[in-house]
Amino acid sequence: MQGYKLTGKGQLQYFSTPPTKLKENQLKVKIEKTLLSYGDYLAYQQDSKYQIVLGRYAVGNISELADNNTLFERFQRVVVCSTYTCGQCYNCKTGKQLLCTDKKQLGIDVDGTYCDFIDVPMSSVFALPESVSFDDGLFVEQISLALNVLDKLSIQKGEHVVILSDTKLGLILGQLVTYYGAIPILVQQNKDIVAKAKDVGIFYAFDDKDDGAIESNIFAITGGRMCEKAIYVNTSDLLLSKVDRLCAHYASTCMLSCDNKLEYINAEQLVKKELTITGVSSPMGNFPTAINLLATNQIDISFLKGARVPLANLPKKLDSLDISTLETKSIIVEIN
Repeated sequence: MQGYKLTGKGQLQYFSTPPTKLKENQLKVKIEKTLLSYGDYLAYQQDSKYQIVLGRYAVGNISELADNNTLFERFQRVVVCSTYTCGQCYNCKTGKQLLCTDKKQLGIDVDGTYCDFIDVPMSSVFALPESVSFDDGLFVEQISLALNVLDKLSIQKGEHVVILSDTKLGLILGQLVTYYGAIPILVQQNKDIVAKAKDVGIFYAFDDKDDGAIESNIFAITGGRMCEKAIYVNTSDLLLSKVDRLCAHYASTCMLSCDNKLEYINAEQLVKKELTITGVSSPMGNFPTAINLLATNQIDISFLKGARVPLANLPKKLDSLDISTLETKSIIVEIN
């Protein structure tokens, strides 16, 4: 096994270790491709208390199976979910793994994907059909995360859904809102995002810097009712306190927590409007649906793909990278 490990703030060090031995219910995956994503770069720039292999997204082929495996075959194409269940909490032991209270994430809690091989639980691996390329498979997790948000909100046909996001995830959410038959309204601060929005069928996209125009436009679009549903992506620089002003009375809001701290919401307005607030932080649960959406060409993720870089050149790429490029595209890291 070989790859790059974070050894300090902004420092990646090459490592090479003997092959690991699989534990029960694990698979060994030969990683073909991974991503250099916005979250990975933030982790690279932060002080680390311990050495860890970064990287959260991976596609590849199964190279080794545990003795008790009955679900997969060697050389099968797969995508890996970055979030693991602990297997020890009450929910895990009672068959409610999606409600695990002690989830672990690749590249944050355990070694990630900036390497050639990785041992992962069978429950975190999903077969990738030949009709879905490895490049597209790298974005299954982000689609699954977005689907979890829509499930939490119980999006209904004809509803207006305001999405506060100035990163690429807002474009995924907007497409899925349309797929569900609802009407997305994207609020953002990124001119590249608004330019791409109409290309993927999101016709309402407004600049967050013009408060009055946003509210008046949404008022007009909704016939004065404002939005029944709202989604806030906290990797954006948008103010959470704006959410209640864009929502109708009795609306539902989902906070999508990724990497940054959540800012405040107006509690007084929350109570007056009787808003319901929920949250999503895990991509688990909708991987099969996300894979099917890609296999049937129901969602466009071509705009997510940025430059390509061999794993050997990753440290150099990180040193020269402008983080703003990762707001709209992820860099594909190819494992040789």
